[in-house]
Amino acid sequence: MGDLETLIPRTNLQFWHEAEDITGVLHGGNVTAVPDRSSNARNLACASTHPLYHTNVRAGRPGVYFNGAKNPLVNSGGSFSIKHLFVAAAFDDADFGANYQGLFTDPTTIAVLVGKNGTTRFEDFDFEAAGTYRYARGNYAYAENDAQAAMNGKFAVYEVSLSSGWGLIGGFQVGQDRNTSARKMKGYWLGHMGWSDVQGDSARQDIYDYFAMKFQTWREVSPAVYTFPFQPDINRPLAADKRVLTSTAVSGAFKGRTKGTRKLGGELQFTGRWPEEHDAALQFWEEHYPGVEFNYEDKAVSPARNITSRFISGITAQNADYRDMNYSFQLLEV
Repeated sequence: MGDLETLIPRTNLQFWHEAEDITGVLHGGNVTAVPDRSSNARNLACASTHPLYHTNVRAGRPGVYFNGAKNPLVNSGGSFSIKHLFVAAAFDDADFGANYQGLFTDPTTIAVLVGKNGTTRFEDFDFEAAGTYRYARGNYAYAENDAQAAMNGKFAVYEVSLSSGWGLIGGFQVGQDRNTSARKMKGYWLGHMGWSDVQGDSARQDIYDYFAMKFQTWREVSPAVYTFPFQPDINRPLAADKRVLTSTAVSGAFKGRTKGTRKLGGELQFTGRWPEEHDAALQFWEEHYPGVEFNYEDKAVSPARNITSRFISGITAQNADYRDMNYSFQLLEV
């Protein structure tokens, strides 16, 4: 493991699986096992009708492909509880189709994330009646009865937490809804991790930073409006200005007229950053420059402020050494 993995909290981490840990399989080959990165040895396995290993699925990383007919990856190591789950995945189609699609459940009884047939949302299991429940896609929270997924092959990070927890019976699985073989996933799974406690805001920020750098998946401030994932150096130079027309008459009288309202803008500096952060920033810029609006979360003030912005420059970068990069760009408030 490298620098990125230091972002993931280890306390109460129950399991952690990623497709890139699959070994000895070529592109298009059968996935028979995925090792557990946690200290609990809760490995995943599939004995037949295997999902497939695909290279270069997202950000140059591999993924596991379920085509709607493949068996799930299962851990049968016994019962335990989790209270917080993050999953990076994508679903192929415009909605979940004729059948439910299981993303994360236990093998027989407890369903946590199951796509509801004929819709673009996950099934409402009324977890809110059991405790404090939160569902978020890319950190944007939805009501449980409107837990929207990202469809049409769009990758996203799905986050669920429940204060009372989910008691997983006999293990857990990816790619099918419990023991209902018709409810299989169709799409890609990149990885997931689960804890036996609810992670705090600081830990959640680190986890989302990890996913941004690893898989180039973005937080959302509203549906499909993405937040630039990283914070600049604290002394960010944001300036306020507005467009005006001015003139001076022959008499010497000054005239001025405003063209628009006050806007914030400036050049943001990012010093001593990992190359994976720069790569993710560059991909975010590629997806938004020049005209696509995004959210800049200004955490140099408290409470943080969301600023709808556009890139108005390219990204300049320079290596400080092989693991330290400096980069910058200009943005303008919309």
